[in-house]
Amino acid sequence: MIRLHSEGWSIASIAAYMQTTRPTIYATLQRWAKEGVAGLEEKSQAHQVWWANYNTEHHYAYRERQDGRRSPAEVLRGMLGRTYPPEVLSRVLYATQFTRHLDRHGYIRFNNWRIFGEDGLAGEPVSVWIYEGTLKIEYQTMALSLYEF
Repeated sequence: MIRLHSEGWSIASIAAYMQTTRPTIYATLQRWAKEGVAGLEEKSQAHQVWWANYNTEHHYAYRERQDGRRSPAEVLRGMLGRTYPPEVLSRVLYATQFTRHLDRHGYIRFNNWRIFGEDGLAGEPVSVWIYEGTLKIEYQTMALSLYEF
């Protein structure tokens, strides 16, 4: 989004292209202008902490339950089958591969995210590999992009 804005795209065209709202674009650009990359990283990490803790925190919706269960993890315990520790899941799901097609600007859509792959391969199928905190986009075994999260 920052790159598109620097290339002269209007806020409305960026919002339409990224399938989001103009206020979201404005807020992100303002954070970028005030804090640079650090401002964007801080917000991202705060969201990751919230996401990691969401299922174990007490929720307002469960405040009147008679069984004393106050978090989604407590309410759903036993309903979803067996629970495995993160170490086991990491080993079992070491690498996961998906196929996507690059759009005309070189991006793929993946889980509501637009991720850059390569400019010159519009419409081509690419492999998306996720493993051990890494997302890699490949075209015919050639790595196009590598992201760590």
